[in-house]
Amino acid sequence: MGNFLTEKGNLELSVGEGYLSAYEVSILKPGDIVKTEKLAGEGYSVFFNGHHIFTGEVVIIDHFFGFRITTFAPPKPGGATHNNVDDALEMLPFTIRLGHIDISLLELQSAGPGTIVSLDAEFSTVADAELLIAGIPVAKGKVGATYENMHLRIIDVYGNQPVGHNLEVCSTGSVLESEYSTKYSKDYNFKRPDKFSRNAIDRMKSLHELFARNVRMKYDVIKDFTIEVDQLAFGELLSTVEAEKYRYMLIQNLPWPRNIRPANNIGKMMPSIPRKFYIEPENANFNAPEDTRNHIKSIATDENYSYLNGVFILISKKKPIVQLSEDPDKEQFTVSALRGAWKNLVDLNYQLSESTDSPDSIKVIQDNEMIILVTIKDAMSDANHMHVVYPYVTLQPYIGILN
Repeated sequence: MGNFLTEKGNLELSVGEGYLSAYEVSILKPGDIVKTEKLAGEGYSVFFNGHHIFTGEVVIIDHFFGFRITTFAPPKPGGATHNNVDDALEMLPFTIRLGHIDISLLELQSAGPGTIVSLDAEFSTVADAELLIAGIPVAKGKVGATYENMHLRIIDVYGNQPVGHNLEVCSTGSVLESEYSTKYSKDYNFKRPDKFSRNAIDRMKSLHELFARNVRMKYDVIKDFTIEVDQLAFGELLSTVEAEKYRYMLIQNLPWPRNIRPANNIGKMMPSIPRKFYIEPENANFNAPEDTRNHIKSIATDENYSYLNGVFILISKKKPIVQLSEDPDKEQFTVSALRGAWKNLVDLNYQLSESTDSPDSIKVIQDNEMIILVTIKDAMSDANHMHVVYPYVTLQPYIGILN
């Protein structure tokens, strides 16, 4: 036997798992929807030869799929159970596979949170994933979501369905037949994914209501207020705001010193820079251009990576609220109030890095990076407002508790 580290294995990314009966598989047809317990916004499982090795998020590299490693811990298990099953074909495990590559463990050496791995699969708005039953491909389709649960809308069924095997009629509830489709089922846009569940959005709103009340209690810069929470690409925000009308506060989430690091700290405060920035298989069909590789590498620098795990606050100029960013004491209180609002969930070490009029100061992440945008507006004057901007990777370690 050769070196096991150099043996090629199958690395695949699954956007959802569950169970189907052999009978359900036998009657699958185009238009049917196969539902999973996976919620949009949760991390996706990455398997090596069928075993979990990473959890990641989907990224689009030029015109092909890849994933970025977010953690080594597996996502929480789904809700399927095996109660009252008396036939092996009544509950067959399935995965919705977005892409897969042949790669060795040695090629994955030094990969860690932040590393991007190419799936060598072309991005498509028509059909982008396969349905595998116990590891066997049986159909392809388009990834979508029903309410907040990930699904696969079947487009083509392969010719390997079990016909004429006297299968017992059995339903797992995972298939929504085409004639019973719902308006709450929609195709999933990986270029603008819904990474936050409704529960997480509601919790973010409540958290920032506390932040706004604390600021209002200390400084008379805002009266009654409204709060809106949205998820969008960073470039979308930059294209909609008039940059010269804001001041910018850059806040980093720094590691706690070891002697004061809270015992109940959830995860690492700031992930380390990955030693390997980008991985693609040998003889790939879709090679990332050199400028793309350089851009990926430039994002993962000490300076930029620290902001990926921080917050930007955009504050309206020439309005009462701008006082929060014009006086050092008020700046520090603003940061302290934000840190305090988060403390009920997780003890973050937010520290002010810079306060400036230059919009270039926040252009340290890619335009297609997803952000959570929290807008706090004076109820009497929309112009008197602030935007609190979280790069999605900032919140990645806390998605579970936010949900």
